[in-house]
Amino acid sequence: MINESNMDTNEIEGVLEDCARGCYQRNVALGIDNWSGSSLKGNARKYGGHYERSRENLLRRFNEKIAPLGLKAWTELRLNENRRQQRQLVIGRIS
Repeated sequence: MINESNMDTNEIEGVLEDCARGCYQRNVALGIDNWSGSSLKGNARKYGGHYERSRENLLRRFNEKIAPLGLKAWTELRLNENRRQQRQLVIGRIS
């Protein structure tokens, strides 16, 4: 997660986890599973579209919670520590 706001990162993670419904969304919120869905394995890969909608719903609920604080969340491709592109959650101020 990239925090470009002045809100505490632990507080953001708590709100994001509160918005999660189910194990998969909680794992995405905690950074265990990727926002891109590339961590899906086995039969879950066949249902990638369902998981994509699940991630979109998590992001929508999170944005609804942080909008009154003047914040917005989105995902974008960024280089990770291994210099590989990875979809990451970005939180910033609404201009």
